[in-house]
Amino acid sequence: MLDILRSRFAASRAGDLDATIEFNWHDGACRVGVHDSKAIYYAADEQTPEPDLVIFFRDETQAKSIMLGQADPVAAFMAGDFRSSGHLMWVFQTLAAFSGS
Repeated sequence: MLDILRSRFAASRAGDLDATIEFNWHDGACRVGVHDSKAIYYAADEQTPEPDLVIFFRDETQAKSIMLGQADPVAAFMAGDFRSSGHLMWVFQTLAAFSGS
């Protein structure tokens, strides 16, 4: 998943997002920090900051399909197919930041 996030980050779409985001699915997770329009990708075995936002996906397949633009994130969110720990504006700002360069 981190490879997908690395390849899709667009600093111009990150706006003023300043957060550590956890992408969480049924049996895994990864974290990315977005600060000053730059992304920091944390390895699984690395000490990471606590997330400001957690986006919960049904599974890794769903997470990948949303991040790759193969599924409509707004429709999926409205249907309850994924959720967040809060900060609804950050969810969609995060998805925009990782929507491709």
